[in-house]
Amino acid sequence: MLLWGVICLIGFGVFQFWHASLAEVNTTLAVLSIIGLFALYYWVPQANRKKLLVAWSILVILGLVISIFWMNGWLSTAGITAPFISMWLVLFTLGFAYTGHYTKENAWFAAALIQILLLIGVWLHVASVWDFSYLLLGIITGIPLILMSFKY
Repeated sequence: MLLWGVICLIGFGVFQFWHASLAEVNTTLAVLSIIGLFALYYWVPQANRKKLLVAWSILVILGLVISIFWMNGWLSTAGITAPFISMWLVLFTLGFAYTGHYTKENAWFAAALIQILLLIGVWLHVASVWDFSYLLLGIITGIPLILMSFKY
């Protein structure tokens, strides 16, 4: 989880300042996700490994597929505020909530709540949230993963 946390922290932090095309972002996310999922497989305890790996794999693959559909115009983003970051916030919220439910760790629920708060800030166009949304996503996703890696 430490590696996955660092990937999120740096990956989304870089997107804040690197204004790449959606294709470049998707490619980068795919590579980082593969690394992160392999890390989950090796570092998550055996008792938790299968359910958490499957859940997070589904969420990551779903996010990448939706992004590809948007990129190719097969899925409309009309009416969705900041669709890319909104989608990842929803997916991470689901992942953290599931991890909290499955592991009975309140820290994961807290991470899910923070994701929801950032999503609300994005949707309400709160200037400080809107302007630094990718950096904030990296921080609020990466830090909990890094902290929880010391427990596992």
